[in-house]
Amino acid sequence: TNEKKMKTTLDETINNEKKIKATLDEAADIVKDLTAAAELEVSGAITDSTRESFYQLTKAIKSQKNTIKLNLTKINGLNKIEKKTFEKCSNLQEITLPNDITYIGYRAFADCSTLSNIIIPDSVTSIGYQAFSGCTKLTGVTIGNGITRIEESTFLDCKSVETLIIGNKVASFENLPMTSALKLITIGNAITFIDNTTFNNSKNIQTITIGSSVTTIGSNTFTNCKNLTSVN
Repeated sequence: TNEKKMKTTLDETINNEKKIKATLDEAADIVKDLTAAAELEVSGAITDSTRESFYQLTKAIKSQKNTIKLNLTKINGLNKIEKKTFEKCSNLQEITLPNDITYIGYRAFADCSTLSNIIIPDSVTSIGYQAFSGCTKLTGVTIGNGITRIEESTFLDCKSVETLIIGNKVASFENLPMTSALKLITIGNAITFIDNTTFNNSKNIQTITIGSSVTTIGSNTFTNCKNLTSVN
């Protein structure tokens, strides 16, 4: 049948290229039919008539057993990731967000247990409570220049973060994922003070890039950084 032929072609495309482009209207059905890991680029626009399609896509991702790398940069009008949108999408390995998104809601990506990297665009000005909590395999975090502070528990239990890039408006290390796994950190230009406890837990840190606004560094700040090789 035509349906069977379409499904076979879809599977072959994934196995050979692992890259799929889909419109918002068809994306959910494609995800449901996945039989292997895939990179999915979704295009379209969020309107009253397509909002349900986006919801169905997130629902399909939550049910999918294969890992998915999701690119949302071709979706127009996606200005917010509402609360719990991708919560418990345990096979969402990567997500690329649009550059006009302004808000990431409460537990939006909580318990995405295979999510490995998140780049928060400069357009984002607010991140909700526990937005990335329980992302236990998150190794890379980039916080854009629109964020001024990190809410409590935003990165709760994100214990695998190795690379942390802090945007130029975040003025404090408070609630940042300063994990023992951290190897590289770039400190933005809003932070002015690094005290003696900042890197207490960072025994694996190798590279620290300090922003231009830092005026004071504690005398014992780097005492526990046994693997530190570069401070810029």
